[in-house]
Amino acid sequence: MPSVEETAYPRLKSHPSPEALETLYTPTDEEIALAKRTAKGDLPIVSFLVLLKTFQVVGYPMQLAKVPGTIIRCVAASVDSQLTPEDIVGYDTSGTRQRHVKAIRQHLEVEPFATAARQVMLTAMETAIETQHDLVDLINVALEELVKERFQLPAFSTLESVAKKVRVAHNNKLYQ
Repeated sequence: MPSVEETAYPRLKSHPSPEALETLYTPTDEEIALAKRTAKGDLPIVSFLVLLKTFQVVGYPMQLAKVPGTIIRCVAASVDSQLTPEDIVGYDTSGTRQRHVKAIRQHLEVEPFATAARQVMLTAMETAIETQHDLVDLINVALEELVKERFQLPAFSTLESVAKKVRVAHNNKLYQ
């Protein structure tokens, strides 16, 4: 059974370097302007920017409760905010988050993971199974194709489950 660490599935580092904070997590002026058009108030703007910057890194909308505090503080400082990770606790369950996710997908031109994305993932794995039998390889091929086709990434468990099903189907076909 593959682990997330064995694959190319993107994850946040728990202790990003100062360089990573600067290059990956500091919002641009355009992104700050987008946040201010989309959200009103210190808390929603910082939450929007954290969600945007982490989405850009991992390819899916993360729960802010799982984002390292250093990233949240870096984003907050970029808009002269004193907000801390504790201040944004309720954001993950708010309706505001759902509106922000839609705005971020539109801005990044990324489609949600739905039927079309599932078909892209499945087709990529079914093509790859002819030459690659390892689950890690199948997952990585699917990840590459989903990113190329501009789809939001699914949960790792979804990738793993589909890869197992594709491999079982291929093995049964070979056996027959």
